[in-house]
Amino acid sequence: MKALVWWSVVLTLLLVVLGGIQFHWIDHMAESEVERAKTRLNHTARLIASAFDRELTGLFVGFMNNPDPLDAYLKWRDETLAPDIISDVYLISVDGTLQHMDRESGRFSETVWPETLTGLMPRQNHQRMRHRPFMDEIPALMVPRHRAGPPQGVLILVLDKLKLETQLMNALVVSYLNTGDGDDYPWRFSLVDRPVPTRPADAQAPIMGLRRFPEFSRGHDHSDQEWYPSQGVWALELWHPRGPIEQVIAIWHRGMLLHLLGIMAVLAVALTMTLLAAFKARKLAQQQLAFTAGISHELMTPIAAIGSAAQNMTDGLVSDGAQVKEYGAMILNEQKRLYELVDEVLSLARLQTEAVQLQAEWVSARELVEQVVAAYQHAIQQAQATVDLETESGMQIYVDPAKFKHVLSNLLQNALKYGGTVVKIAGSREGNQAVVRVQDNGPGLPQDRRLFQPFWRGPNAIQSQVPGSGLGLHLARQMVEAHGGTIQGENKGGACFTIRLPQPEGA
Repeated sequence: MKALVWWSVVLTLLLVVLGGIQFHWIDHMAESEVERAKTRLNHTARLIASAFDRELTGLFVGFMNNPDPLDAYLKWRDETLAPDIISDVYLISVDGTLQHMDRESGRFSETVWPETLTGLMPRQNHQRMRHRPFMDEIPALMVPRHRAGPPQGVLILVLDKLKLETQLMNALVVSYLNTGDGDDYPWRFSLVDRPVPTRPADAQAPIMGLRRFPEFSRGHDHSDQEWYPSQGVWALELWHPRGPIEQVIAIWHRGMLLHLLGIMAVLAVALTMTLLAAFKARKLAQQQLAFTAGISHELMTPIAAIGSAAQNMTDGLVSDGAQVKEYGAMILNEQKRLYELVDEVLSLARLQTEAVQLQAEWVSARELVEQVVAAYQHAIQQAQATVDLETESGMQIYVDPAKFKHVLSNLLQNALKYGGTVVKIAGSREGNQAVVRVQDNGPGLPQDRRLFQPFWRGPNAIQSQVPGSGLGLHLARQMVEAHGGTIQGENKGGACFTIRLPQPEGA
């Protein structure tokens, strides 16, 4: 047992150390994963912003390079990801009048200044309009019309911010972030004038900064640098679909820790069960060795007695009739003892290889007990003991007579072996149960739950060198349980075994 405790402590310490190393590694890995995830997401946000700006730059350059606004509009609709982001097209003439383009015919007609564009009236905001290709407060793209000659005015491409988000930006986010890797949660994003300080995004990137993309540089003179600001006037903000990245990684971290704890718990249980099994196997092996030694001694004793008696009779040392009779009785007694030992071993072998087969019938409880007592009358006399029978008059029990006599025989032998001079066998009915008690006035039972285990013998029996195999009580319990009953041992001024057997209805 000490070895089991020692190994348990060592393995527990090893598991704790291993768990600590794993915890530290997972914690470090979680911190690194947060940084890697943020870096990847910021890079992706910049790619999305670049693609967004490329779309709007293409729109801007397409209208600036094409003298026919309707043709530019139709070509752009055929190529773009979001054909509905333009809500209106206006032209501010050099004389300051505002004209509206019919997107079906391409014709311009003079119109009044709508409220959303009053800030662009030349007399109020000429310089601002001239130096900014994008008016974020409208929002609108301001495309100059001065191809091969003096300025011809400014085209105003009024943009629908809602469509910019729901069509163009949504298509780009899905394209770059929802890659079909099993994550079905839509990424959240928004277009803002500036980052929201109270709710920092997982990633940010400036947008609406029209740039010199190589695909738009051919066939156009970019000498007017003022149309290409270097910084975006809006910002793209991205959020992980399951929440802030730190929170997502923290949830993953907790999940990994729970898995780790589960694995450690399984390992601990498995190691404990292995140690317990090894300990039990060792104890069983020790008990089997002790049983082998004990049963060998028990077998040799009657064999030696029978051989000695036979040798004396053969040598003519026993000639008197009374002596012959005495020797014959001794031989019969030793033969009976030898038979009982062999029967116990064979019974154990049968119980371990096959189920107990019962041939139950109604028998008189008193007659059954009297038969057992009569069979052990010689042992009772040798022990100078008395056996009192206290069974209810006419009590019938439903049992297999041979097997139940085996149970009573084992209990009676125990009482006689361990110093009981008065043995009481009582039978009664309690409800639908038959109750049989075998009680003696000996030293009592050891307080050990292994009482009914095979090969186990109490310390008093070993110290007193009382002969026995350690199988009697185990076989008794097996046969009682085969009847559907129970057997319990307790101390009541000596050893007391109580057998409870269920009886058929109406008995």
